[in-house]
Amino acid sequence: MNRLFLKIFVWFSAAGLLTFGISMGVWQLTLPGADDPFTAFGLAPQSARFADGQIVEVDRLHAMREPLKWVAEHGFNLAVYLRNGSPLLESTENLPPEMRALALASMERETALAQEGPSGSLLFASLISPDLAIVSQIPPRRPDASLQILLLRWAVPLLTGLLLCLALARYISSPVEKLREATAQLAAGNLEARLGDALGNRRDELADAGHAFDQMADQIQELVESERRLLGDISHELRSPLARLAVAVELERGAAETARPMLDRIDRERERIDELIGELLRLTRLREGASLEAEQAVDMAALAREVALDAEFESQIDKRHVDVSAEGSIRARGEASLLRSALENLVRNALHYTAPDSAVRI
Repeated sequence: MNRLFLKIFVWFSAAGLLTFGISMGVWQLTLPGADDPFTAFGLAPQSARFADGQIVEVDRLHAMREPLKWVAEHGFNLAVYLRNGSPLLESTENLPPEMRALALASMERETALAQEGPSGSLLFASLISPDLAIVSQIPPRRPDASLQILLLRWAVPLLTGLLLCLALARYISSPVEKLREATAQLAAGNLEARLGDALGNRRDELADAGHAFDQMADQIQELVESERRLLGDISHELRSPLARLAVAVELERGAAETARPMLDRIDRERERIDELIGELLRLTRLREGASLEAEQAVDMAALAREVALDAEFESQIDKRHVDVSAEGSIRARGEASLLRSALENLVRNALHYTAPDSAVRI
């Protein structure tokens, strides 16, 4: 089962249900109460039928008093009149006089009647019996809800939905953001970057991605450290035979005076190899956070002539030559060994792609 999908589905379902519940609650709170006169719009006729249903043949008047009292106590304009015009209940002084007149007219004509009442209301009279008429005052149509109520009905559910969606978006995007930050740190060279416990106790695909990232970072760190150890080991191992070669050259120099120029060349190359090994070791230290040596003034013209001599010696079999055109000295600030390596690589590449019996000009 896709756990992340299930979480999103459950969250959105809960957000929808909670928003709907709050909407219904706010709607009910903004509805008019039972004592609101508008509520009688739908309850007056039902009250009349309720009163009619309570009439018993034994004592109609007694049977109707209790329902009418209940209606009067709840503020509904409902009254029952006898043929002589007297009300069934004594407390009818707050009722409009048109209700009594309509009840008498209904009993006189023996039919139900309706007419417009005060303040836009509707008066409706119906016969219970030839001697009893019930009259209800139906209020005018309820006006539309005010702007404040409409805003409350829509703003509260909308705000609730937005907050829930914000929480869900934060819940989903937070581990992604943490994974992005850890990835950026790893790309910048921080091999110690891990998510670890940053994802908490999550048990979904995002947590699995975080654990996979930590495993990947562990593997990368192990490979890089193995490479550094290998460079250091190789550098140290190469220096042992070079040391023996230096001893052999010194012994041979004393035995054969005629071979001194060539032995000097071998010795210089040995020193160069030793310098390259030193560069390997320094590269390893730089990767571990060490700083470069201080810059110094370097004569680039002299450096170019020195590199040209070495390159000329190396390419003499193919009859390739290196010409240096440099007058005086050209000063630059930098590290001499690194500048030499860069210049030597350029010259050797030029000789490699130059036809035999030709020259490279610096």
